Amino acid sequence: MHSKFSSPANAEVVIMALFVKGKPVTDVTSGNAEPEIKSPCMSLCCLDEQDVCIGCHRSVKEITGWRGMTHQQKKETMMQVVKREQASGRMMS
Repeated sequence: MHSKFSSPANAEVVIMALFVKGKPVTDVTSGNAEPEIKSPCMSLCCLDEQDVCIGCHRSVKEITGWRGMTHQQKKETMMQVVKREQASGRMMS
């Protein structure tokens, strides 16, 4: 599989501008200065040996804490999601 991400350094730009795994990451209708970051959940919940979901590439802690996260925490989580997805070799094209 081939990823649209050329490097982890470019991940924030990609996350804020495009999609992760075919799902829009942001909701521009929220009226906030920065668009709301949507959950990357793909309803493919299965944990790997590091307790990271193979569908959305979030840790159990990130999944269960998503609704309580600040906008900045969600951005940081999404940066980790991109890095984990790249490292896993299970990237959506």
